[in-house]
Amino acid sequence: MKISQEKKELAMQYTEENIRGGLNCSESVFNALIRAGILDLPEEATALASGVNGGAAATGHTCGAITGAIMALGAVYGSPDPKSEHRTMVKSPNGKNQTNDPTQDYRYYRMRRFNNLVGDFKKELGTTQCQDIVDRNNGYWNDSRQQECERCIRTGVTLAIHYLEMDEEEANRLPYAENIFQWN
Repeated sequence: MKISQEKKELAMQYTEENIRGGLNCSESVFNALIRAGILDLPEEATALASGVNGGAAATGHTCGAITGAIMALGAVYGSPDPKSEHRTMVKSPNGKNQTNDPTQDYRYYRMRRFNNLVGDFKKELGTTQCQDIVDRNNGYWNDSRQQECERCIRTGVTLAIHYLEMDEEEANRLPYAENIFQWN
């Protein structure tokens, strides 16, 4: 998907407005991309991102800025037919359409852009975990934590734009970052 420079700049402008306006981390990322016209969703779709801030419902797990960015990728590159009868998987729950070839698993190529977004976020911020960010800033209510969370939000928007704009051929060649499938 090609994203104009104007839309990229608008996304960053809306990111700053969202931060100053009190949107949480996941809402800030997802909403900025909607408002900039990068995602073809109504602004009310921002509600989908409301509960995943603070590391998934304030549990301290995966940073909400990552989650908002992943949701944006899903809006464009997610499963267009989630109930497809023709999905091939290495291990299928029902044994139907099962394959021994990981490259035939419907997730093998699709997940690369999502996976690399998370990997790049971790390289940039040193962690993907909200709790780590809170701890290294001496608690949630500390100003330095707020500043680092703002950096996370900006990074989430920047990475989402990068991976949204990446063409399929390039995305399919990406090496996997850390992953549970043991794919490379």
